[in-house]
Amino acid sequence: DYLPGLKVGKDGTLTGAALCTAAHLEELDDTVRSLIRQVGEALYSGRAARTPGEDACRFCTMRSGCPVAERIRKL
Repeated sequence: DYLPGLKVGKDGTLTGAALCTAAHLEELDDTVRSLIRQVGEALYSGRAARTPGEDACRFCTMRSGCPVAERIRKL
């Protein structure tokens, strides 16, 4: 019900095209951890450019006081 292409068998096992191998899941995990580390290091060192797009501003909790969000609203 949650992932398209995923089926639960009568015995409770998962099957379908939505599944990935353990190796692929580990690769995805490594990639996500690396990206999180890079973002954290950039923020910690002061590299936090304010260059959001319209979609980013829509979900940001700081948009009411952000000059970038204000400029985007005026467009």
